[in-house]
Amino acid sequence: MFRTEKQILIPCILLLVLVLTALLTGCGSRDSNSGSFRSRLIDEKGDAIVNAKCFSLFAEDEIVYSGLDGSFRLSELPAGLNNIIIQHDEYALEQYQAEVKSDQETVVDFIKLDKLNASSRISKVKVGTIASTTVEITWKTYKDLCCNIHYGTTSGYGSYVSEERPSQTHYYLLTGLKPETVYHFKVQYLDEYANSYSSYDYSFRTTSGDAPSKPLTVALTDMTELGVVNVKWTAPVPALSVVGYNIYRQVKGGEWVKVNGNVITGGVTSYNDIEAQTGVFCRYAVTAVNNQGAESEKIIGDLTFVPGVVKNDITIKKSDSPVKLFADLIIPMGVNMKVEAGSEFQISEKDSFKAGFDENRVEILVHGSLTVDGTSDEPVVFSPLDSSGRRDHWAGINILSSITGISSVRNANIFGCNGFAVSINSEKAYVSGLTIKHSVCGVRLENVKERIDISDCIFDDIASVAVSINKCFHAVLVDSKITNTGIGVENYTDSAFDQTFVRRTDIYTNDTGIRGVFGNSTIVNTLIVSPNGINYKNILKPDGGNVVDHCTVDANNALIIDTGNLNVRNNIFVNTASSGNIGITYKDDLYYPSYNYNDIYGFWKASQGCFIGTDSIELDPCFVGGSPFSYELSETSLLRINDEFRLELGRYGDTRL
Repeated sequence: MFRTEKQILIPCILLLVLVLTALLTGCGSRDSNSGSFRSRLIDEKGDAIVNAKCFSLFAEDEIVYSGLDGSFRLSELPAGLNNIIIQHDEYALEQYQAEVKSDQETVVDFIKLDKLNASSRISKVKVGTIASTTVEITWKTYKDLCCNIHYGTTSGYGSYVSEERPSQTHYYLLTGLKPETVYHFKVQYLDEYANSYSSYDYSFRTTSGDAPSKPLTVALTDMTELGVVNVKWTAPVPALSVVGYNIYRQVKGGEWVKVNGNVITGGVTSYNDIEAQTGVFCRYAVTAVNNQGAESEKIIGDLTFVPGVVKNDITIKKSDSPVKLFADLIIPMGVNMKVEAGSEFQISEKDSFKAGFDENRVEILVHGSLTVDGTSDEPVVFSPLDSSGRRDHWAGINILSSITGISSVRNANIFGCNGFAVSINSEKAYVSGLTIKHSVCGVRLENVKERIDISDCIFDDIASVAVSINKCFHAVLVDSKITNTGIGVENYTDSAFDQTFVRRTDIYTNDTGIRGVFGNSTIVNTLIVSPNGINYKNILKPDGGNVVDHCTVDANNALIIDTGNLNVRNNIFVNTASSGNIGITYKDDLYYPSYNYNDIYGFWKASQGCFIGTDSIELDPCFVGGSPFSYELSETSLLRINDEFRLELGRYGDTRL
């Protein structure tokens, strides 16, 4: 029994093998409906691409690899349009469409592949607003190209439109569509070698009711009234079905809120939001409305800071920049504003609200607390909105109180201020790292009741006073530089207990370095280059608490004392042009003081109204010089051993104070 079954099974197996062999080999003959395709693969430099996998989507059983010269050949492809797929680990997937003719070989000279990390040829294809007869289509290409959109009610398409101008970012409004209809489309282009590239197939369905197109633009006009924001927009094209508009407001981080009650009609394209919140970031949007009440997509404006009174704590971030101020910014008591490093304020040359201390200029008025928290690498910048070069562009920062919070202004660049760039009239505040340029005045301290240090600041191109100190308990200017200004430091007090310190500061002025009425002052390790160096109008403390020590003053009149008791020692008073007027002048006829351990050189008279003590000298300081001029003493200068401790005189000597 088993033998008989075996005898029957063996011939059947042999017959099956012969049939399969015939099918696979085609019995030695080629199908008359097939052809071949040959090409060569190169990169963007024209070099051959080796070992790329090549096959047709319609004949996936035949896979070949490109040779050493980049060439490959597919021998058995169905006649007609073939999608040739080319894969390589280092290059982007390539899909090449080729027409293969029966019993013929199609030859393409070369196919160029893009590197794998190159941008997709056609990407981010999106369907935008869909209406009953129109649709918005957007996409991107890896370089500037003119594309075609093939579209129709089937994936065979049947219609196409072409762009007129090349671009990388594309937008097209397809029109003339049928309502409630499913459409297919793809994006396609030809490269410079007439190679065709297409996106995938996409589809959409037109609506039954025609929502209008959205307005073309939306913007805010200059604000002219506190709490009122004017929104202006451009009507959509086409606008035949549009009967009106709706306005929406969104405070940063919040939801969209409709502003208008009824639809805005009558061809109006602007609206005043009279309930706008001030002191916040917000954006506005506008929609078009048709006669069926359907709304278009929102056209959304830029994020904008609304000036005026800040009603809640707020943080200005670098990402919010630039913050444009068209009117005063007011921080009331109990409210804190923080400005992070790298933030920028751009300030209009006119105060739209015509309010504040200066009705013509924008100013920042602080009754609560302001924290400007820049860094040396990323300062906070206050600059003109319209790139004006005017010195009196805006009215600066005015800190008026510290009752509900202590303000600080650190590492800020301020330009073009009328009056003082920073005014502090509060009991306490912090100031450091300021750079104030091309302004009328720099910093004013007034009635500050606790110690305040102005440190690491730069004042340049200041028309009047760089630093003004008025009735402050303990003010310190340290490690700063003042250049190209009228007056460096001006001090006034009516109390002998008010202290003023100037340390390690360089002052270059066109008029006077330091002047004023002082209670208890110390000026040490300071360089002053000015027509008039230091001018003490009055000294209120009678017991010699006022000191000028280890300073270098290059001036026509180095030190002028109208009246009072001043300790002057270890200084260099010089006129480097050797054409100075008087070194030290004392004007009060009731006294005839003596000043020791100073070098006074280059003046017509070393002193007037006072004695030059026996320990003072008249020697050329022998500065290092150069350009820019260095007032450090050269190695050979005798002033290196001539202070009261037989050490160095002047700005760079060691003070004991």
